[in-house]
Amino acid sequence: MAKKKIIWSESAVKDFDSILSFYEERNGNSRYSQKLLAEFKKITYILQKNNWLGRPVNKKGSSTRVIVMGNFLMFYEVKEIVIEVKLIWDNRRNPEKLPDISKR
Repeated sequence: MAKKKIIWSESAVKDFDSILSFYEERNGNSRYSQKLLAEFKKITYILQKNNWLGRPVNKKGSSTRVIVMGNFLMFYEVKEIVIEVKLIWDNRRNPEKLPDISKR
């Protein structure tokens, strides 16, 4: 299996930037944000080799999957030639505010 390119949706980039900014501001430094960035880079590298790493979301036959990373969820969709990261979600947020992944 050839490695698929990882792309990030615009909303996933905004989600992740928001999370990183929050922790930089809260902690007064960027160490935790840099650690998170390194963890996400590592998991996306692994994901390129094993596209079906995450568990499927509720819809049967959906190509959207989710990976649990500590306090975070990374939702992604396996497409023909790419893997698109759709959403990064901090599990400590109100779950009722979790957006509909199919609309991203």
